[in-house]
Amino acid sequence: MSDDKRSYARPLGRTAMFVVASGGYYQLYWFYRNWKDFKEYLGRDVNVVLRTIGLFVPFVNLYLVWKQFVEINELLEEAGLDPCPTKILYPVWFGFFFAGNRGIFHAETRVDALGAIVALMVSCVPLLVVQKKLNEYWREVQGDLPPRGVSKGELTVVAVSCLLIWGGLLIWE
Repeated sequence: MSDDKRSYARPLGRTAMFVVASGGYYQLYWFYRNWKDFKEYLGRDVNVVLRTIGLFVPFVNLYLVWKQFVEINELLEEAGLDPCPTKILYPVWFGFFFAGNRGIFHAETRVDALGAIVALMVSCVPLLVVQKKLNEYWREVQGDLPPRGVSKGELTVVAVSCLLIWGGLLIWE
């Protein structure tokens, strides 16, 4: 368990707010943070940095996201909790995330870009469902520890994404 006696659970409202502020790209940090939490708390042998870099590689990213969803379900089942409906959540996440990223890179107008950003933000809905279930797991194994605060890394990811996405949209000509 962590030395600071804080829960690995993440408040859903804060997660949703960070997704909106980052134009949807906070999700990359969400995956990174879960891998890091699993490594710290569960002693998992994962290279968090390589997995996060893998999120930028086509097809590898699809595998890594699916694998994390499966790993979360395994944790839930081990703790006697109901698993997430990944057969529904994963395709929904993939569809909106793919549409948003494709739209960002092929947008010809500000409205196109805004539509892509909205798709990226909607893609976080499945992650919020998974986060809610993951929070149940953390409460089960950690009790009612207070949640961790916002880290500097988390703030950096949100701030940089916010500037790039929303700033880029504002200066679009």
